[in-house]
Amino acid sequence: MQIAIQTIEQNIFRLIKQLPQNKLQMVFDFIQFVLVSEQTSTDTNSFELERKHAEGYAKYPVQVNEFDIWYNEQIWEMSNGTE
Repeated sequence: MQIAIQTIEQNIFRLIKQLPQNKLQMVFDFIQFVLVSEQTSTDTNSFELERKHAEGYAKYPVQVNEFDIWYNEQIWEMSNGTE
């Protein structure tokens, strides 16, 4: 087993420090479960999801001006830090 170092918010760290040992182990077990589950689901489903997206776009191609309504949402104004 190896050690993983993770930065967490101070308020969450305080909550974790207050947990009894048996609850703390449950938190660690849960984190490990989520990470392993996510890795296996990502490995097996990412290609399938990509295939489905490609099929969807082939079946229903993007129409001209279909996403124009979102154009202004994509423009982020630069700030000089004084605002």
